[in-house]
Amino acid sequence: MLSTMQDGPLPLAELLRYAASVHADAAVTTRTGSAAHRRTFGELGARSAQLANALRGLGAGPSDRVATSKRCSPASAPCAT
Repeated sequence: MLSTMQDGPLPLAELLRYAASVHADAAVTTRTGSAAHRRTFGELGARSAQLANALRGLGAGPSDRVATSKRCSPASAPCAT
């Protein structure tokens, strides 16, 4: 995604890292049907980092694309980064 206030792309991973460091205690709420699921940006950032480290351990690099066969759910939110 490009921003009007910067010259380059703004990857989702960068937004998440910023939110996790600056707004770590702020809530993130997702919905599945009528059920709401809450976690903080800090929790989401930690889970995303854990997933990224596991993928690096399997040989994936920063610009590599990976796929998942998980259904979209609050538990798969870290996969988006």
